[in-house]
Amino acid sequence: MKLIVLLVLLPLVLCEENFESAALPKANTKGLQEDLQEFADLIPQKEIIGVVLTYIVTDKEVQNIFNYVQTQEFKNLYGAAIRTDAVRELVELLESYGLQVRQAVNQISSLLMLPPLPGRIGLSKASPGGVNGLVDAVLCLLPREELIELYLRKLIESPEIRQLKDNLSSQQTINAAIKVVTNPDVRRAYAELHKRGINLAEIAKQVVVYFLDLN
Repeated sequence: MKLIVLLVLLPLVLCEENFESAALPKANTKGLQEDLQEFADLIPQKEIIGVVLTYIVTDKEVQNIFNYVQTQEFKNLYGAAIRTDAVRELVELLESYGLQVRQAVNQISSLLMLPPLPGRIGLSKASPGGVNGLVDAVLCLLPREELIELYLRKLIESPEIRQLKDNLSSQQTINAAIKVVTNPDVRRAYAELHKRGINLAEIAKQVVVYFLDLN
């Protein structure tokens, strides 16, 4: 399930134009969920939770971010952002590919006491502490080689994974992601997070650098 977060983040780095409602090929949901579960089984969830909790308890930057996320100010910003048409359209598009986006996001938001998603209608070295340090510590727990090997094997063996890859890289997905990242409510929430040390673009680069083994 946590793999969905990575799959959702990657299209947000791309850009251009308006969302189009043209239907893409439907995913074989049953087969796709079985494929995704193989990736999820490789994720050391307990160890990752342990690292996150340690940072929340011991790291001042992460503590400040965690405390801010609990404030009514951020809850209002987050709530306004997730209720926008742009977010709704992107979530519905990703779920049409067979990704359980609402379930994954709501599991995390419930832990942070944030509102749930509405129903359907630089390549710099990470610091040892702070948000980048937390991301780096979590990435180091992932079995990178096994995940990459499984992904490459699934590209060969699984038509559902190939279809998901094509869907995520499609112009329709890119256009939907652009609507989200250019939405005023989303940008306000992003700006507040950025002021407090969360640079989502840098975190995305951190993830890409890790999986490409560029460190």
